[in-house]
Amino acid sequence: MVEQIRLIYEFGPFRLDANRRLLLRDGKAVPLTHKAFETLAILVQNNGRIVQKDELMREVWPDTFVEEGSLTRNISVLRKILGEGPSDHHYIETIPKRGYRFVASVRELAGEAPEAEEPSLSPQAPPQVRDEEPVASTVSTNGKASVKPRPAYATLLNAASATGAESAPGEAVTSSAPAPAESGRRRRGSALILVPALMALAGLGYVLFEFASPGRVVALGESMKVARFTTTGTSLDAAISPDGKYVVYVMEEKWQQSLWVKHVATASNVRIIPPSDVSYQGLAFSPDGDYIFYNVWDRKSVGQIYKVPALGGNSTRIIYDVMPSLSVSPDGKRIAYIRGYASEKAQGLLVANTDGTGERLLARRGNSGHFIEPSWSPDGERVACTTGNSGEQGVRYVRLVEVPAEGGPERLITSKEWLEIGGLKWLGDGSGLIMTASDRAQDPLQIWYVSYPDGKAEQVTNDVTGYVRVSLTNDSKSLVSIQRDMISNVWTMPRGDSARAQKITSGRYEGLSLSWAPDGKIVYMSAVSGNPDIWIMDPDGSNKKQLTSEPGADFAPEVSHDGRHIVFISNRTGSFHIWRMNIDGGEQKQMTFGESEWSPFCSPVGPWFVYVSAASGKQTLWKMSIEGGEPEQLSAKYSYGPTISPDGKYIAYSIWDEESNPAQWGREVISVDGSERAKSFTIPVSAIDSDGQVWLRWMPDSRALAYVDNRGGTANLWSLPLNGDEPKPLTDFKSDQIFAFAWSRDGKQLVCSRGVVTSDVVLISDFK
Repeated sequence: MVEQIRLIYEFGPFRLDANRRLLLRDGKAVPLTHKAFETLAILVQNNGRIVQKDELMREVWPDTFVEEGSLTRNISVLRKILGEGPSDHHYIETIPKRGYRFVASVRELAGEAPEAEEPSLSPQAPPQVRDEEPVASTVSTNGKASVKPRPAYATLLNAASATGAESAPGEAVTSSAPAPAESGRRRRGSALILVPALMALAGLGYVLFEFASPGRVVALGESMKVARFTTTGTSLDAAISPDGKYVVYVMEEKWQQSLWVKHVATASNVRIIPPSDVSYQGLAFSPDGDYIFYNVWDRKSVGQIYKVPALGGNSTRIIYDVMPSLSVSPDGKRIAYIRGYASEKAQGLLVANTDGTGERLLARRGNSGHFIEPSWSPDGERVACTTGNSGEQGVRYVRLVEVPAEGGPERLITSKEWLEIGGLKWLGDGSGLIMTASDRAQDPLQIWYVSYPDGKAEQVTNDVTGYVRVSLTNDSKSLVSIQRDMISNVWTMPRGDSARAQKITSGRYEGLSLSWAPDGKIVYMSAVSGNPDIWIMDPDGSNKKQLTSEPGADFAPEVSHDGRHIVFISNRTGSFHIWRMNIDGGEQKQMTFGESEWSPFCSPVGPWFVYVSAASGKQTLWKMSIEGGEPEQLSAKYSYGPTISPDGKYIAYSIWDEESNPAQWGREVISVDGSERAKSFTIPVSAIDSDGQVWLRWMPDSRALAYVDNRGGTANLWSLPLNGDEPKPLTDFKSDQIFAFAWSRDGKQLVCSRGVVTSDVVLISDFK
């Protein structure tokens, strides 16, 4: 093997490691997106020379056409990170009309060569589920072995009307594990659905963000090793036993979910609960390891907590009506969980005995915020919990609080705020908490450490891939989490004929939201520029043009009835709002200014659109003119994923019906002019994702609804006539999933995004 030289560049207080793709400032890792890092590396390696704009764009985005705004955005990000002011360019100099030059003094060093080479990253279909899985090999993460990173993306949070995101099988694990999301699959099953803007991005299957470069921020976890623990690509959640001998995990099998236990030392694997139409929302071992507690939801009504012997046996229901997540007390006698009270727009943190008796409310929150993830302290005296709040100008943030286990006021553990927290666990000695979190809108969830009781928050990892959930052993030396990834591309089908389907894009994260213009062009979301942006192309995939290039995420485009405007969602101001621009990308304008809004859909026949707003802690359906003005509320129910019929007369959408007993998901159609009463309709369970959502679109004749059905484990489009006839299949695909679809204005073409999502458990050893 030819020895490779590791190139390191020093300038000012910074050190850039080209092989490890790591930027340090005074020895601490600096978060950078993949494309921003590549831009900086090219400038530094060519220091003193003018690098032409065209040259930079060819190097950073090879074989891809992007707008110059993407390069400008990267330069702006770099200048902020390097500490440059508007006119003080000590590092990057702009050469007008030509390009950029790195002007700081650079010292080039040679470091030791990395010992591992990048494996093949070619996608492959997940293997079939089997009783025995091979033991995963480990990859050292102490800097003595590495895998060359690539652009990586994952879900920020699950869309309110889409499926969850996962990860590509066969891919080596680097110093990270799971791709984030807040979980590709965001779970719920409670009577209260208070969905923050970052959670409910309806109309988009996956909101994708680019990951930062690998590195370490604090010593904790410095020598940890990461091993792929499952290899099926369909593992959704996991927990490790207190002694580290077993891991329980959720497996998806042909769209149904089952529960498995694997022995760490021998890799022997046993399924303890067979597949069924449910969604698991939280897992935990009893302190002695004899039982597994799990939160499960039937994808219709509310969540429930059960316990089952660790190696299989009869399950016993303990608690009814709960939201996702749970935590067992260290003495094994009590369990903490969250319940929603939809009619009161409130949530409660509760505890009960592990047999379901003695239920008691510890804390309650109303419109000011909500509880997300409980974790019982090792001494049993307190329950830590993540809480969601609204900040200034509607920006959502998450905080960490504790509540006395016997009741009492909340106490803030740290003043630090995050945009997302995906998992939370106490260290075994009670000296702090470990969690997966992100404090920047375009970063994946990373591992953080919060010391206790002083509340000092420090980021432990800064990796190419992110961490979704977290479960620790009692000695805090071993940890399990989830790695997720996906591939998505755009396909067209004449008359919806899947036998004639043609792929018209060739990226990794293309078309996760789609819309047709009246002239036959396709408007779609793509992350090919290194950021979620809106693009437009011809129906054969040619003449691609990037329409947005602002910082933040732009997605869910909808073209107006006359083809003049595109309505879309953006968080460029810090929270998700509805924006409008011309069909060529010009005159971009914010349309809504509430707490957060999403899921726009333009009327096919008139100058207006509908959307969902989270005003007053309850997301409801609204209507607005394409020119702006005062919006009109259409529904007082919890509403998700609206779609307007081609004739402009009806709106179909999903609801959370808190008035039914028990509260449950539903679907209904209302007339736009209010002349008809709302009509309910039923969708097969195989079309309901683990978040309770269904991607609905009207058929061209306005008499039926189309939806994605996952029966048999393969996604296909089905049609549901609203006259009561049985649903029937529209496509006959044999593989892959469908993330979004849309009919052309004349009903002659169907466009959809299809691809693969994968998810595996990783075992992290030597964490502490």
